[in-house]
Amino acid sequence: MSSRKSYKKYFSCSGSAALSNIPQRTRHRKRTARAYLNTVRENNSPPEFEIPPEVDFGNESSDTNEDDSDSSDLFSEHEVEVEELYTGARISRKESNLLILGYSIRHKITKTALSDLLNLINFHVPHGVTIPTSTYLFDKEVGGDYSRIQKVAYCKDCKVEIKEDDSKCGKCQVPTTFSTCLTRGNFFVSFDIKKSLQGLLQIQAIQKSLAENLTRRQMGAVSEIRDIIDGDMYHGLGLKDNDISCSINTDGVSIFNSSKYSIWPLLISINELGYQLRRKYTILAGLWFGDEKPNFDIFLAPFIQQAIELSRNGVNWMFKDVKKYSRVYFPLLAADSVARCQLQGINQFNGEHSCPWCLARGESLSL
Repeated sequence: MSSRKSYKKYFSCSGSAALSNIPQRTRHRKRTARAYLNTVRENNSPPEFEIPPEVDFGNESSDTNEDDSDSSDLFSEHEVEVEELYTGARISRKESNLLILGYSIRHKITKTALSDLLNLINFHVPHGVTIPTSTYLFDKEVGGDYSRIQKVAYCKDCKVEIKEDDSKCGKCQVPTTFSTCLTRGNFFVSFDIKKSLQGLLQIQAIQKSLAENLTRRQMGAVSEIRDIIDGDMYHGLGLKDNDISCSINTDGVSIFNSSKYSIWPLLISINELGYQLRRKYTILAGLWFGDEKPNFDIFLAPFIQQAIELSRNGVNWMFKDVKKYSRVYFPLLAADSVARCQLQGINQFNGEHSCPWCLARGESLSL
């Protein structure tokens, strides 16, 4: 008997309106399958299977937890329209821009070279079709602000930060430079949290949810616990009117099944947002990639500096043409048992002196 779980299925009762929350990918598979059946019937060939009209195809994922079942709600309520680069093109306009971006990053070309590449490609597309003709228009269409990215290089041996003007490691004295570390992949990426927050706080849906929850917070403790902002410890933080708090999360993600390389994102979510907005608008604060687990002393250093700055000076943003000021605090970090001990700088949970609350050595028992 197969151990594979059943796919999710979507049912529409006879005479009722079709469900509106079926994922786009599911609808595409259904259309493809029905087109195949119609073709088979037109050719008077018996199909290998029949699809009941009231049953819709399920998601490919076998996971049936609540988070995945509502994943379609995290994105636009409407199906995304794909803009072809030109009629009959193998890629869309967005895919074209991403391919050009990937090429520029892979070969580390200058802005002048990128501008020349854009002009060159424009000569190869059909008449009347254009792609961005300048690096400014290209960056605007891609939608990325790469001024937020900071590469932090470190010594491979002792995990000490290497500055741009360093010629050797300040700890082990091994000759190395900033550019050498980047070439060898001994670096991680840090993002500007303040700019990311300011960008999010200009989104209308976020402003609406934030205003509702800040008003709800001012009403004090409630008897029914529905979210983070209802807890006693949250109310004990003593946040002011427009202050906001954030949760931090990090965990390793395996990139290749056959190797030990992994990626560790440092993620931030705003507690005062509704659950689905909190998930949809997660902020990326840092990114570590390599064949070793992060050294959190150096990986968290840029984040800690930004967190201190945000708690003291906050961020300015506009709400209905009114200037708002919010201090930002980071009271909560969520991590699994493996990552948590590394973040705390203690032994793993199955080792000696691994309890974060006491100094007990611990003892292993054979049962």
